[in-house]
Amino acid sequence: MISTRIAIPALAAVLAGAFLLAWQQAHWSFVAGTALSAGAPLAFVLRQRFSAAPLTAHPLVVSIASGLGCVAVMVAETRFGPDHRWALFIALGALVIWMLWQRGQRGRSRAHRNRGLQSGGE
Repeated sequence: MISTRIAIPALAAVLAGAFLLAWQQAHWSFVAGTALSAGAPLAFVLRQRFSAAPLTAHPLVVSIASGLGCVAVMVAETRFGPDHRWALFIALGALVIWMLWQRGQRGRSRAHRNRGLQSGGE
């Protein structure tokens, strides 16, 4: 799906978009929503990168946090106008990157487990 080498810079770029929103003096809900949509997955991906344990289950809390960030940006756009409409697209982009990354990681760990079972070891 998406490798860790691609996911980290892509999520970091979205997080930089949150700082750009703050610099443009967007309402705090645009900034917080965009930061949450990218920051939660980025923190998890970085932690998982240095962990020896494979990803076996969907990290639901991270998905909820990222989705909540997207919802915050949608609400901000409805409430405060479309001046920063681009924030919604990058927040949704962070959610898509997260979903593709974790799906690929879980598939990789399943394939690794299946190979171990076929060879007689675990």
